[in-house]
Amino acid sequence: MAAMSSQWAQPLARLSEQLGRQWTEPLAEGLRLAMPRFVPHYKIGPFPELKATLDDIRRRHFPPNWPEDIKLGRVVEVIQQDGLPLVWVPRRSDLVASVLNAADRPARVALLVDHSDELIEDCRSVLVPVTTDRVASQLPLAPRAIDAFAAGHHEAAQALAVLVTDAALQGWITGNYEAVAEAVRFDPKEVPFTLLRLQAAVAPLDSFKKRYFGEESLPEPLSRNVVVHYADAAHFTRANALIALLLMASILRTLQDFEERADQRRGSAA
Repeated sequence: MAAMSSQWAQPLARLSEQLGRQWTEPLAEGLRLAMPRFVPHYKIGPFPELKATLDDIRRRHFPPNWPEDIKLGRVVEVIQQDGLPLVWVPRRSDLVASVLNAADRPARVALLVDHSDELIEDCRSVLVPVTTDRVASQLPLAPRAIDAFAAGHHEAAQALAVLVTDAALQGWITGNYEAVAEAVRFDPKEVPFTLLRLQAAVAPLDSFKKRYFGEESLPEPLSRNVVVHYADAAHFTRANALIALLLMASILRTLQDFEERADQRRGSAA
């Protein structure tokens, strides 16, 4: 994947290669080319064995919370341009569909805020399986950020969630903003289907990590630089706090997903 930085691309390339060996070469090549276009919504009809195979691929490589008829072009707009997480959270596929179908970013954010009570519980649930040593130091702080939001302290929740996410990314996706933006770019036509869930999860980091030097107007999307370096009160909104929690939960769960896949690859190679 040309869009990946070397630190992010090399382990994922090895992982993709390992997963690809599960198929015969012709089938693997055909699926690699076609999957991003048709796996989210397919009708197989008289080929139940192929349907079972595609169902298994979807289960293992696509976000479990995505609706079957998802439009990947709209996904790009929401996760990459709007900076809104859609992998692992929200947990309900119909809510994901509603977010995707909303008219614009303000409408999507308003919809998420309307479901904030549900979404913070989604964040709690998504964090339950996260046990990887990679985030052992940050993990105890994640539920504290959720607790702060639930208690009405959205500024504290936003600050803590941003710091947890930023720390968890250390050593995983690194470099200056341009390097990060290139590494997390989500293009369904380029991403191998085996890595679609991982790549979609990190796409919101483009807007999260975008440069801000305090001279321009405040960015609308959640900004790591505003939170960490400027602490501008106008940026600490209930909406941004909720997005920070969703991003934190999505990234931590994705790190767990990445480590589990790496463990499986190492086990297969042994």
